[in-house]
Amino acid sequence: MTISNSLRKTITERRNSLISGVDEVVSTTADVEKFEKENGDYVMVDQAEAWGQMMEPINVPTEVSLDEEEGEENSADQVSHSTSSASTANSLQSFEPEKSQDSDVEKDAGTGSSLPALVKTGTRYFSPHMKGQRKRVCFQFIKINFFLMIYIFIIFGIFWGALYKTKPYLHKVDILTVIQEDPIVPGMDNVTMPMTAALPMIIDQVPGHWHVYNSSTFAAKYKISEDPIEIAEKIRHLIYKEVFWLGVDVKPNVTQNLFNALTNKSLASFNSSANFDLVFEGARDLTSMTSVIVPLGLALESAFSEFFSNQYLPSMLKNITASDINPFNLAMSGNMNWSQVDFRPFENRILLTVIQIGCAYCTVLTLFQFLVYGPMHVEMAKMLRFKSRVVYRFLIAALTHFFLALFFCTVTAMFQVDFTKAFGRGGFMVYWMSTWLFMWAVGGANENMVGVIFAIAPQCVGFWILGFVSTNICTGFFPLALNSAFYRFGYFMPVHNIVDIYRVIFLDTSRWKMGRNYGVLIAWIVINTVTLPFFMKMTSRLIIKHMKKEAAAKAAEAQKDAEAAATIAAAPAQAS
Repeated sequence: MTISNSLRKTITERRNSLISGVDEVVSTTADVEKFEKENGDYVMVDQAEAWGQMMEPINVPTEVSLDEEEGEENSADQVSHSTSSASTANSLQSFEPEKSQDSDVEKDAGTGSSLPALVKTGTRYFSPHMKGQRKRVCFQFIKINFFLMIYIFIIFGIFWGALYKTKPYLHKVDILTVIQEDPIVPGMDNVTMPMTAALPMIIDQVPGHWHVYNSSTFAAKYKISEDPIEIAEKIRHLIYKEVFWLGVDVKPNVTQNLFNALTNKSLASFNSSANFDLVFEGARDLTSMTSVIVPLGLALESAFSEFFSNQYLPSMLKNITASDINPFNLAMSGNMNWSQVDFRPFENRILLTVIQIGCAYCTVLTLFQFLVYGPMHVEMAKMLRFKSRVVYRFLIAALTHFFLALFFCTVTAMFQVDFTKAFGRGGFMVYWMSTWLFMWAVGGANENMVGVIFAIAPQCVGFWILGFVSTNICTGFFPLALNSAFYRFGYFMPVHNIVDIYRVIFLDTSRWKMGRNYGVLIAWIVINTVTLPFFMKMTSRLIIKHMKKEAAAKAAEAQKDAEAAATIAAAPAQAS
């Protein structure tokens, strides 16, 4: 039996309506733009594929009611034999479109219908549905730049402040002056006073905390004899022990030597360099000695030279008979140049990289080793118990810093830096072990803090390392005597203490602070080790909290996607 004309007409109309419905929803540009505006970034994967999915074949039952308009079942007129069913199926094949074999869209099990595949795609920044996101971008822009402003003002302000307005703090610089000349010059009745008598008054005009002694008071204070050589040695010793930053040693009989040079034609001219010594230790501070400390002594020299040339020498010449004056010696005596005695000079500029700049590199290097070990730490955390994880992390850090220190010190040795000035042949071993303690101290702090920061906000790791390096450098590279009391926290910072140790190793400066320096580094190691388990627990909790929050966000995003897909699925029905 063949299919009725009324049923064939119904099938044809339904298929045509489906085709026109897809064309109406997807094909026109205006409707696509409207669709994007209402449903975000979801669009059809392929229009042709969508047609194939929407135009699925209609399954015609083998038994069809011929009296369809009346809606009554008539079992006597039903089509039931197989030849009519075959011809019906063949006649329907002409209406079926060719399906895409690549389509991975499955039919809904309950209704037999299928939905087009969806994919998220980009859109314009000024698209209407981006309004909320644009507000969020603007808010984040203002928030982040405000945070950067505060951070820069604090961290860079601390660094800049370490070198700002040094003059108000010069009163903290202790300077020693020993005037060995007696206040009354014997055998010189025609000379009213010695030239050095005015030196204390001139000193009052020069910045700094000056300690002025004559030979007798200085010898009594430090329990030495008044021998000029012993006094000179004691001045050097006090500067070496860092009791004073600078010393002025005025030799005995300065005025007598000047008078004899002017009146005795057989003597050499007056040599101020042999009578005035400016004593200091250039290795004590590589950046501030020549720029701040020594200029204080030169300022005193300049002021005294002006007094000598303009006042004292003309006054002395008035009391000397013209025939007794040696013209040549007179011309040479007008020059006042003090001798500069630097008994610990800083001569090899490569030491700047070892003593100062290398410390900053070591601090950053300890952060790199922790980041490199990160994936392995995560893997081991899944296998070990908590106590075993703590021991594992402790040993890994200690051994890694041990070898990193060796590699770092080897680079210094490759450039032929002298290690033998203070400790002889054992200098390299002292340098290596000191560097190990330093790297372990700063590396432990980096490991604890960076672990927590990664769990909270990984993008903020750079803020920690920059702040940590800056606060170490500003208190380690520049003398704290020239800073405000705020910077006294630098005495407990690792870089300040390792710089003191390096100066001893490479420049043979005073060792009196080495016990404190090593004590501070060991204290950092102990504190970092004791707090390591607490930081590990805190990091684990923060990571779990972050993972839960991220899972909730993904669930919310998936719900949003499902709602958008449902809206898209309803769009063809609304359009038809």
